[in-house]
Amino acid sequence: MLRTGKTPFRCYNCNNLGHSSRECRQPRS
Repeated sequence: MLRTGKTPFRCYNCNNLGHSSRECRQPRS
């Protein structure tokens, strides 16, 4: 997945947009 300035991060942990898995506050499943 390429990162562009206009593309929001998708968190692979909680699958939400706006942050990366490193920044995710949800516990890893």
